[in-house]
This record gives sequence, C-alpha cells and structure tokens, in this order.
Amino acid sequence: MADLDRRKPLWPQIFEDIKGQIERGELAPGDRVPGIHAIMSTYGVTNSTAQKALKALKEGGWAEGWSGSGTFVVEHPPIEPAE
Repeated sequence: MADLDRRKPLWPQIFEDIKGQIERGELAPGDRVPGIHAIMSTYGVTNSTAQKALKALKEGGWAEGWSGSGTFVVEHPPIEPAE
C-alpha cells in the first residue's frame, strides 16, 4: 500500500502520485493508468476516492478514458520555462 497522509484528503494525494509517475516517465503516453480496483488496492482507499483521483487526472489533461477500454496517459508538450 502506498504511503498516504490519512489526515489530509486522499484523492489529491493519489492524483499527485500518479501525475508524478507520468512526469518522471514511469508512465508514458499510451500507457494504461491504474484503474479503480488497482488504485483501491494500491492505496487502500474506497471506490469513490479512486474515482475522484482518476477524474482529476482526466480533467487535468493527464489522461483520457474510454468506456470499457481503460484510462491512458496522454502526450504532453514540454513545459516551457518562464522568461
């Protein structure tokens, strides 16, 4: 089980953890993002918490989901440094 601070909301921590995996290249564009059941098992959270984390990844543009197929990492352009 992943190490979460149970005193804080859990879904943002899961979102940040998976987003970090994408940023570090551990999950590449086209890779499947862990699904609801995998998130529940890995992080020891409820279905609702897992759904919120996945929803945040999709809404943030980090992943896209297709019913029956799963959720996948999307391609991100490189972040340009501020001038």
